[in-house]
Amino acid sequence: MRPPMDLMMMASSLEASKVICRIKDYPMEGGDWNSFKRDFLDFNPDILVLSITTPTIREDFLALDIARGINPKVLTVAKGAHFSIYDSEILREYKNLDIVIKGESETVIQEIITSNNWDSIQGINYRDKGEIRKNKERPFLDNLDKLPFPARHLVRNELYIRPDTKEPMAVIETSRGCPYDCIFCLVKEVAGKKVRCRSPK
Repeated sequence: MRPPMDLMMMASSLEASKVICRIKDYPMEGGDWNSFKRDFLDFNPDILVLSITTPTIREDFLALDIARGINPKVLTVAKGAHFSIYDSEILREYKNLDIVIKGESETVIQEIITSNNWDSIQGINYRDKGEIRKNKERPFLDNLDKLPFPARHLVRNELYIRPDTKEPMAVIETSRGCPYDCIFCLVKEVAGKKVRCRSPK
């Protein structure tokens, strides 16, 4: 198991705008839906952001129903490779989901919280008075050095250990994109075919 780098990067972007964030890795911390409900009641967030994987998508989206049952006005956002292809379909199926993010999410999430006009935000599909809107694709970032470092202070880093040595590990993202066309991989859909690197520094 690796730390939720996507959520940690998004949280760093939000914290730069003075947004208070929490991250909970329920599979890693052994949480269940009761603990999610307790955490949601305790934090009472304005926005719930879910990082979704295709094999667990139906279970992951139970969080939407719980959150809306507590706060019908909470803004719900989901990201994940699944939405690179099944973006509008997911919004049609899951009525408690407001926005799906496609591609790189760090700048998108900032625009979502600061904009009153979602139709100008590239890289999202969203629900508008019952209608599903599909915005333009967002170009991939060329300069990854502009991205913040992940918000490691928001996760329990000691839980992520190497399977061989049982020592703590940290994940560092050095690049995005891949020029190859492996049929089993969504990297080119999620991050593009152009390889973009962060500087060693």
